[in-house]
Amino acid sequence: MVGLPTIATAARPHTGGMLVTGAVSTPTTSYVLSGTVRTVRSHSLELEITAADSGGGLPFIVQNYYQADLSALGPGAYELSVIHTVTSPPAHREEVYHRIVQVPAP
Repeated sequence: MVGLPTIATAARPHTGGMLVTGAVSTPTTSYVLSGTVRTVRSHSLELEITAADSGGGLPFIVQNYYQADLSALGPGAYELSVIHTVTSPPAHREEVYHRIVQVPAP
C-alpha cells in the first residue's frame, strides 16, 4: 500500500532452521493470521501467511506482524519463498520474499 510504512520480510538463519518475520497489511482490524510451510523440492521451502477476515473490526489499515520459526532443517542452503495471501475481496496472493538462506551446521 502506498504511503504506509511496513516491516520488511526477513529470514534469520539459526542452527537447525530459520526465523522468518514480517507483516501483512489488511484493510480492517478483524483479520487472523495463519501459516503453512511446504517443501517445493529438496532445499526449497514455501511459507504462506494467510490473513482471513473474522468479521467486524474497525475500518483501519493494519500491519499484522508475524514470526515463524522453521525448524528441524539440516545444514545447507535453502531457497525460501514467502507468500502473503489475503482472503477477503478483493482476494490477492503475493510473493513478498525470495532468497537463499544458509542454515548453519551445529
